[in-house]
Amino acid sequence: MDGVHVHRPGRPRHLRSDGSPRRGVRYLGKLNGLGALLREHSGAVEADFLRFYGIDLLDLWRGRLSLRRVSHLAAHLPRESATYKALGGEHAKWTTEAVLLADLFHAWTGTPHPSLPKDTSSADRARDVTARLKAQRARLERNKQ
Repeated sequence: MDGVHVHRPGRPRHLRSDGSPRRGVRYLGKLNGLGALLREHSGAVEADFLRFYGIDLLDLWRGRLSLRRVSHLAAHLPRESATYKALGGEHAKWTTEAVLLADLFHAWTGTPHPSLPKDTSSADRARDVTARLKAQRARLERNKQ
């Protein structure tokens, strides 16, 4: 029954019936996720909006741009954007064309391209998330004092 996810009004979809998060689900919510993106990478988002859409991000604070529109535009930025690179780590440094060329190299030689970034294991990602959470907890404790 755990494979079937029936949405019940009043309970977020990313939580089980006992209130614990579903396995493999990372959910911040649209507004919280957008707020975190703008807080941590506002320069990259602003540059990308000007480059790709011709939109000044300051229009959000001027009342000419809605949060909904910013959210949708940010979610659909191309792989070559500064925001994508800021969020994606090593894989984001590769353009779509470079990834396709590396795939061709792999198809012709039978070995992965030597410069292709290695996927990090889930244990590495878990250690990274744990370290970031501990740092955030320490910052919050310092701010309480």
